[in-house]
Amino acid sequence: MLVLRLIILLTLLFVSNSIVVELLKQNIWCKDINKFIDIDTIVWTTFLQKQPGFINKKYLFDPTENIKTYSNCSVYQHINWLSRNLWKSIDNNMLLQTNEEFIKKFGYEPLLTAIPTDDGFDVYDPIH
Repeated sequence: MLVLRLIILLTLLFVSNSIVVELLKQNIWCKDINKFIDIDTIVWTTFLQKQPGFINKKYLFDPTENIKTYSNCSVYQHINWLSRNLWKSIDNNMLLQTNEEFIKKFGYEPLLTAIPTDDGFDVYDPIH
């Protein structure tokens, strides 16, 4: 599986500019930022790493927000995919099961917004 992912990654990186970015904004209680990242990494990132086309995932947040105990904060997730087709080919039932597992461990469901839409961003890299 790892070898197959590596072959797909290298092929797409050198043959095309098809990389897609999924950008998610999730609103949570500020006091839960570290908990969110820990549980999301354990549940979602572990799941995504097993999916064809997944490249990597990063979290973006304002580092001063987690000191605001009882207010809402936003955590952004920047997820790179080899192609939109591979990203969108993930089984919907598996996504729902993973989300249920996340909610159970985290304690509540964060308000989720996909930016700009559920189809993410196309990436153009003129160097490749």
